[in-house]
Amino acid sequence: MKVTLNGKTQNITQRTLNQLFTSLYPDCDVAVIDGREARGHVVLKENMVIYVGRSPSGKGDLGEALTARNPAGTRDALKGATVGIAGAGGLGSNIAMMLARAGIGGITVADFDSIDLSNLNRQNFTVHDRGHLKVEALERHLLEVSPSIRVKTFPERLEPSSIPKVFSGCDVIVEAFDDAEAKAMILDTVADRMPDIPLVCGSGMAGMTDPSDMVTRRLSDRIYVCGDGRSTMDEGLLSTRVTICAGLMANKVLQLLTHSEQDV
Repeated sequence: MKVTLNGKTQNITQRTLNQLFTSLYPDCDVAVIDGREARGHVVLKENMVIYVGRSPSGKGDLGEALTARNPAGTRDALKGATVGIAGAGGLGSNIAMMLARAGIGGITVADFDSIDLSNLNRQNFTVHDRGHLKVEALERHLLEVSPSIRVKTFPERLEPSSIPKVFSGCDVIVEAFDDAEAKAMILDTVADRMPDIPLVCGSGMAGMTDPSDMVTRRLSDRIYVCGDGRSTMDEGLLSTRVTICAGLMANKVLQLLTHSEQDV
C-alpha cells in the first residue's frame, strides 16, 4: 500500500504498526499517524501519513512527529531557524515553549535571574525549579518537549555591548523584559547594530481587562510590538494576559520565519 512515511511517499507491505516497527524501525517506539499518536496494534491503511521516531527517553528524538499537525510547508523553515530570546520570565519562558512545540530548530536565551515561588503564577516553571537559574530550567523543559532542539543559554544581564554577540546567528530576536529601560535598551541596540534582524517586543499585558485589546503592531520595517501598549505592572500580572501576549509574540515570530502572507 502507498503511504507517506517520515515525509516520503512510498509503498509498504506491512499491515500493522507493530510490523512496521519490527521490520523497518526496530529502534523506534513512537508513531504519529494522520496527526495523532498511535499504538503498535493499529492497522495501516492506504494514504496514511505516518511519522515514527524514538521517545525522549531514548537517544533519538521525535523529529517530524512533533510537527505532524503544523500548517503545510512550515516544518523545514522552522527546523532550520534560530530565535534569540532576551529574558526567560513570563513572556520569554512561555514564548520559548511555544516555539519548541512548533518545531523551531534552535533557541538562544539570555537571563541572569533565578526562579522563586512568585514566578510560578505566570512563568513556564514548576516548584521543582525553585532556586535554579531560569535559563537552565528552561533548557531542561525545552528538551523534554523537543529533544532535538538546539539551546544556547546565557545566564547574564544583557548590555548593548553583549547583545550582538549573544544573538549572533539568530533569525529573529524577541524582547521579553519586564523593565522599561531594558526594553528600550535592546530596541535601540538591535535597531542600531543589528538592523537586518527582526525584533518582536511585548508591551502591555498586565491586569484582567478584556484581552481583545491586545494586538500586534508593526512599528517599522523590522520591529513589531505585541500587547495593549498601555497597562503597567502596577495592575498586577496573571498567566492569562501574560500568556496571551506571549502567544501573539510567538505567532509573529512564526509568521516571520515562514514568510506567512499575514505578515505582508
